[in-house]
Amino acid sequence: MSWERLATIGLPLSGPNQIEQLAGIAKGAYTEITDVIAPSSAPVGSTVWVSIWIKNIWTASVHVAAGGIWDTEKRFIDWLDLWIPAGETYSFSGYFTMPNRDVTIHAYSYYEDVDGYWHPDDEKTIDVKLTAVWEKLATKTITLTP
Repeated sequence: MSWERLATIGLPLSGPNQIEQLAGIAKGAYTEITDVIAPSSAPVGSTVWVSIWIKNIWTASVHVAAGGIWDTEKRFIDWLDLWIPAGETYSFSGYFTMPNRDVTIHAYSYYEDVDGYWHPDDEKTIDVKLTAVWEKLATKTITLTP
């Protein structure tokens, strides 16, 4: 457990949503999304490959699942799960077809608790910008004579 996570335990919380407030601050109790790898830009219609790197930051193996969604519309990494040993980092990959606009990729990690349910643990977002593809439409030869 990192110092940052230990420090959140002593925060003064009040009201009926104390646990929800603490959970919003202490993300990544078991996992950490260390990287989301995707191109910074892509042309419309191209295949965009994305890898989500998740590290087990717990002291024992954790059953981890990854989710990847672009613009909260389409899930392209859908509940890929794996047991990750303590301290190890694994990648989960998927792809989508670039739409005719910029997109934000939302990466999520989940862990399976002893209750058998999956719980959200960490998240990260990155942007992929739409790039223009230039096409040569015509050519013209110009001759200059002195």
